[in-house]
Amino acid sequence: MINKIIPIPLTASVSDCITSGIFLPKFRPKVLEGYSARCAANFLKENEIEKLYEYVKIGRKGTKEEIMSANESFHKASNNPVMIDIIDRMQAIIYLFRKTVVIYNRPHLIDEHEEIYKAIKARDGEKAEILMKKHLETDLNFYLHVMSK
Repeated sequence: MINKIIPIPLTASVSDCITSGIFLPKFRPKVLEGYSARCAANFLKENEIEKLYEYVKIGRKGTKEEIMSANESFHKASNNPVMIDIIDRMQAIIYLFRKTVVIYNRPHLIDEHEEIYKAIKARDGEKAEILMKKHLETDLNFYLHVMSK
């Protein structure tokens, strides 16, 4: 595996990094989706929260394609258009992670989704954020492990 160091100007904003294609693996879990999970716990309507559980069920019993789609929907569940837009700009990288964790059957993937769902359902934004960060950090580590073989 080749690692390429891309110099980032000190004046670059997060938006500049995203739109220019620079991806910081720690940025996604620590900021975007952790915050998105917190927002979901605080602002989603009950029917939107129950939709999260539908994604969890698909994750347990669906085809690989259904699981990929449910995984994407689960991670966009905050319904926050700004968050979704930023995440959409990073879809190429996110797709690689998503495909790797689904195709290679990352252990506990759906269990983690269910725990995040439970935190959101309980309206525990702090716990939802922590669980999402941990979940995505595990995705990253799994991806790097698979790619290093």
